[in-house]
Amino acid sequence: MTTARFRTASDPLNEFSLDAAPHGVPVLPVPVTGPPSQRSRGTVRRSGEVFLTSIGPVRVTDRRVYTPAVTLPLREVSWRVDNRVGAFQETPEWATVAGLVGIPFTLGLSLLLLTVKETVFSGHVKVTIRHTTGKYTMRLPVTSAGQIAHIHNAVAYVRRWIPRGSRAGHTMAA
Repeated sequence: MTTARFRTASDPLNEFSLDAAPHGVPVLPVPVTGPPSQRSRGTVRRSGEVFLTSIGPVRVTDRRVYTPAVTLPLREVSWRVDNRVGAFQETPEWATVAGLVGIPFTLGLSLLLLTVKETVFSGHVKVTIRHTTGKYTMRLPVTSAGQIAHIHNAVAYVRRWIPRGSRAGHTMAA
């Protein structure tokens, strides 16, 4: 059994590995990116499916998961979320500029602005969608705690739509 690897043209950080590529699998021509909005939730597609949300390039309806590489049934997939994010303290640009510009006017007291720090996040959240035929992995870049929480909440929202009696489970790692 051979494994083919696919990389999406728009984002080299996403990949999908498939044990046996199904023929005639519909793929959405333009993936929806960005946070799900209340306006887009509940939209009924021509096929009778209800659009739930999008997570990066993946669109999710009440029946299927549309990745750039393949379409999978929602009840047969499992989701895993891994944080690959580092947080560090840094002096904001405005404090540096104000501190240096204010030296002649404040007799050096403006240099105290250089002690102002803000928390900056750098890294990505890795979301893996597993199916019996393979897996699709996304690495979504994040720069704030709100973006991290949004991705986790979107995956939790999709998990609630998976029937309890389905074969797919779900895992989450912090």
